[in-house]
Amino acid sequence: MPMVLRCAVAALLFYLFMLLVLPGFLFMLPRQRPGLWLQVLLLYPLLDVYPQGLLYRTFFFQRYSALCRSSWLLGL
Repeated sequence: MPMVLRCAVAALLFYLFMLLVLPGFLFMLPRQRPGLWLQVLLLYPLLDVYPQGLLYRTFFFQRYSALCRSSWLLGL
């Protein structure tokens, strides 16, 4: 099963679960605190995802550089 299809099925299942079990909590943050929601959307990638990617990339290149003689192959 392709990854996109798996993610779509998982998202649908989580949505249905929330709709059935806790319907009041579904999309509660954007409805009640849109400013905080917007801050999370903007700041989370900048403060968490991007630095984590930089650290992961550094360790990846250090760990697997012995397997590839040219460094540009690791970037593929």
